[in-house]
Order: sequence, then C-alpha cells, then structure tokens
Amino acid sequence: MSYRQKQAAAALVALGVVGLVLMIRLIQLAPQTMWAAFSILLQTGLATILITIAAGLALRLHLRAVGERPGEDERDVLLDLRSRRNAYWFATIGLSLVIVQAFRGVSVVGLAESALGAFLVAEAVRHASLLHYYRRGL
Repeated sequence: MSYRQKQAAAALVALGVVGLVLMIRLIQLAPQTMWAAFSILLQTGLATILITIAAGLALRLHLRAVGERPGEDERDVLLDLRSRRNAYWFATIGLSLVIVQAFRGVSVVGLAESALGAFLVAEAVRHASLLHYYRRGL
C-alpha cells in the first residue's frame, strides 16, 4: 500500500469516527439554537483537523523510519481529480437537499447539520474514491 493510499484510508477512518461521534452528540444534546449547536460543530471540525494531522504525522514518521520518500506524479494528480469530481457530485446533491429543507421550513440548526453532513459525506466519498482508484490501478 502506497503512502497516498494510507493517507486516504486514515482520512476516511477519521471522517467516519468524527461523523459518528457528531451524529451521536447531536442526537443526545438536541440543540435548539444555532449558538448551542455551534460549539458542537466547532469541536467536530477541530477534532477532524487534529485527527487528520496526527494520522499524517504518524505516516510521515513511519516513512522516515522505513526510508521511503513519497512523491507525486501525474497518476496521483489524475486520481485526485477523479475522486474530487465524485465528491462534488455528492456535495451538490447534499446541498440541494438542504435547499429543499429550507423551503419545507426546517430550523436553522437542522439546515446547518444537514449542510455539515453533506460536506462530511462528500469528503468521505473523495477518500473512498481515491482508495478505489488506487486499488483498480488506473
């Protein structure tokens, strides 16, 4: 497994864990105002960033111990562009559903949670697509 595959797998696991914790916390606490939900959303964003940084650092240290140097070539760029294309489709669909919810009268907190969920799903699709494309050998 290459460095890019390990990086995508670590990010996918981090997004899965953080998304699951976010969903559980939002269900348990059921915030009624945007300010009450803001701290939960901020903590989730910071946790995602910290977990991703920690995983990237661990991978870099592992590569340093093995003596391998990660490089980027045209294939990596092409696979990243393809996976981002897939993620943008999911983000577009998710944000379109947020607009539909706005017309149906969903609260501001519900709209923010739905938008965040759409971005989390899109990012998970990006990393899963990247793993899939690397395994297919495109």
